[in-house]
Amino acid sequence: MEKDKVIGALLVLVCLVVAAFYTWGIFLAPEIIQVWLTRVTVYIAVLILMVLGIWIGYTLATTPSAEEIEKELGEIEEKTGEESEKNLKKEAK
Repeated sequence: MEKDKVIGALLVLVCLVVAAFYTWGIFLAPEIIQVWLTRVTVYIAVLILMVLGIWIGYTLATTPSAEEIEKELGEIEEKTGEESEKNLKKEAK
């Protein structure tokens, strides 16, 4: 548990430092740094959105339909039911 607290404190410290640097970079730094920092931030944000879209699209494209899943579940339930009946018969003997 102590290790978790140290990691948490380090995370808070790192985030505070990054937030302070970012605030300085956007508002107080020379104009060229402000422009590049804005460009990089927007680029990363758009890239994250595109990766999220790719992930959602891939998941939708590769996930079996509800009918296929229900059919598979029905087969599993039938097998499980048959095995349960066999086990009950064995126990009754």
